[in-house]
Amino acid sequence: MRVMKLPAWHLGYVLAWVCVCWISTANAEDGASPTFELKWEDPRVVYEGHISFSNSLTPPTDQAHWQPIELPDIWSLDNRGGVDRAWYRFTVSPPSEAVSWGVYLWRYSMNARIFFNQDMLVDGGSFETPVTRNLHRPLLAQIPASAWQAGENHVYVHLRAFPGYGHLLPIGIGPLAAFVEPYQERHFWQVDLSRYLFVLTLLIAMIALALWAVDRRNSAFGYFAAACLCWCLYSLNPFVGDLPFANIYWLRLLHGSIELFLVFLVMFVHRQLGVRRRWVEAVILGYALAANGYYWTLSIDQISRSANYFHLGTNIVGLYLAIFSLRRFFKTRNPEALLHCAMLFVLLGVSLHDLMLLSGRADDLWINNFLMFNLGAPAVLLAVIVYLTWRVGRQNSYWEARVQAVTGELSASYETQRQLEAERVAGAERERIYQDLHDDIGARPLSMVYRAKHPEDANAARQTLRELRAIVARSGSGETSIQELFAEWQHEAESRAGEAGLDIECEQLCKVDTQLGNEIAFHLTRMVRELISNVITHAVATRMELQMTCTADRLTLRIVDDGRGFEMQTSRTQGAGIVGLERRAAKIGANIQWQSDSAGCRVTIEYHLNRG
Repeated sequence: MRVMKLPAWHLGYVLAWVCVCWISTANAEDGASPTFELKWEDPRVVYEGHISFSNSLTPPTDQAHWQPIELPDIWSLDNRGGVDRAWYRFTVSPPSEAVSWGVYLWRYSMNARIFFNQDMLVDGGSFETPVTRNLHRPLLAQIPASAWQAGENHVYVHLRAFPGYGHLLPIGIGPLAAFVEPYQERHFWQVDLSRYLFVLTLLIAMIALALWAVDRRNSAFGYFAAACLCWCLYSLNPFVGDLPFANIYWLRLLHGSIELFLVFLVMFVHRQLGVRRRWVEAVILGYALAANGYYWTLSIDQISRSANYFHLGTNIVGLYLAIFSLRRFFKTRNPEALLHCAMLFVLLGVSLHDLMLLSGRADDLWINNFLMFNLGAPAVLLAVIVYLTWRVGRQNSYWEARVQAVTGELSASYETQRQLEAERVAGAERERIYQDLHDDIGARPLSMVYRAKHPEDANAARQTLRELRAIVARSGSGETSIQELFAEWQHEAESRAGEAGLDIECEQLCKVDTQLGNEIAFHLTRMVRELISNVITHAVATRMELQMTCTADRLTLRIVDDGRGFEMQTSRTQGAGIVGLERRAAKIGANIQWQSDSAGCRVTIEYHLNRG
């Protein structure tokens, strides 16, 4: 069985991300009782009262048609399709202690006003189109001490809603101090925090757009930015109360953004995981566009009833994406797939919670709960953008290193080209100088040959002319055959040895006729000439041998005499000949060895042909 292994940073990142999401969604559990909210069984919570469907702008009189009602009152469950406003009445007795009392509405839809007896305590906003939207906003009113009457007193809640879409949870009536903290904390979690999360989501969208601008080929960043922008539109819902246009347009945009959010999320995850399922994306996009188009054909009460069914289909799309990511993880062991899977399951959890809460099908969900989708999703998006930013930073570091490496290679290449160009210019200048030597100075030794009065002077002039011509001939950038080169060495050695009265033997054992560069040929010629001069001048020899052996990769020259030999250390300190020969050999990468005793001297020069 294959064992899954993940780098430590991946595990730490996933655990940290799960902790963030758990904190954000901790209150989404059924029956949870947060410390900042009233208990459902609190005696200050009122469940029973009366309802009247009067269009009066002030509390109806006792003669109005009042019906008993139990809270929570969900209009959609009672088939009140054409109703858009109602009055609720709750009877209370004066407090026995001189304590300031209040009325607390922790959830209602869509707007409310609170009256005590005939006096209005608090106004939630506009009751006319466009109606102020207070779906997420709690409402708290203080009952003035002077407003109490002897006997029965009445708290009235005037509710304004979209047709068939109203609801009112049990309300709190009691000492004001008991409601202040729950009101402030619920207002923070449902309204204030939503504002902060809207700004955060908008910032996440801007970061994703910036990443996309940096790498336009990576469309995943673009789709993620589009998903964040759709969510920004939805996240306005909890805290934007007054709209400059009718609520019907807002509801169409709001519910349509939820469908498109999942579409862009599907495209983002597909591209992040390196998969393109065009037909799946086409079907999902068609579904979202059809839902958006259908919303624009519905009335406001029809949208309220129909949107949940479309959102249920969108949740099925999210379930597909979560299962796809999980299967992709088990197949490729890609930690990004696991991250996306966890992200989607969190979104599905809070989405289903909100769908159940809005449907009113589960009474327990009303107890101290509120909508969680607008809180959980930004935490998920934040986790994803942090990961994407980290990954892009890591990729940029890699490419920066690659750019530096390539820059170094280019710099080295430019330096090599510069050196080659410098050598080419220097070579051209040398050839010009050599040609000037041949044309201007070369004529003078020839004149000396013809004007010499003694044979020795004529021979010296001829030798100078030969050396000058050899220097000029070897100064170019061409090549010389080894066979031709040895023939020149043999001719010079025999000529000079004959003049000095030495016996000479020349032998050439070459299996190949390799070409040598003129610079190499020039230095070898100078070394051979120097060694012949040393034998003639210093060795007191009677016989000399010149031997050349060459193979496919090596050229070997040997010059042997039967002279008196020499002390290597003494010769190094008294003359520059040996040092000069060693320097010349080092310049062309050759190796020179000396063997000298009383029986004569043997000098071997080895040159590796593959260096030339």
